[in-house]
Amino acid sequence: KYAEVDSMKNKKLIFILIIAALLFSHCKHAPKKINTNIEQFKNLTQVTFHASPDFEPNISHDGKKMLFVTKRDGDFNIYLKKNIYSKSIIKKTSHSANDINPCFSPGGSTFAFSSNRNGNFDIFVMNVDRGSAKTQITGSDNDDCFPNWSPDGGKIAFSQYSNLDKQWYIWIKNLKTGELIQVSRGLMPKFLPDGN
Repeated sequence: KYAEVDSMKNKKLIFILIIAALLFSHCKHAPKKINTNIEQFKNLTQVTFHASPDFEPNISHDGKKMLFVTKRDGDFNIYLKKNIYSKSIIKKTSHSANDINPCFSPGGSTFAFSSNRNGNFDIFVMNVDRGSAKTQITGSDNDDCFPNWSPDGGKIAFSQYSNLDKQWYIWIKNLKTGELIQVSRGLMPKFLPDGN
């Protein structure tokens, strides 16, 4: 039991460290002095409006819709903006677990995301516009995060944390055949435009 508790603590710590590394990487390259000249910010448009942080935005390929993660209702859930510039939002997931890493499919009709609703993070796919039914596409005892679609929409690349060697690996799931292929170590995979 102690080993299980330590394992869960390690997973949470690794997840927090990944987020911290991303923030550090971003901050490391930021200018040392912030210029408050309004000209720098004239092309920025605020698209979410809440006291709770909104993060992990993902914009559809046509540039019209946006998915994002927020904790505004107490849990990390995914929300949809059908029009990025509208204040209207739709709650797409509603669970006490963490629903994170949303990613639109190339056609924009579905999206993939990570959720730990079954005890550890797995990848799920959900329709953007209709209903709340979810299809689970991974189901190992390891954490599966950061899904990303192939340009043809037939595959999803993702990162899986191995409980054996405590490393992250990139995997590809073929949605038509169900085949899973381990590619290499790594995080946050993305396909090239040609699908490689």
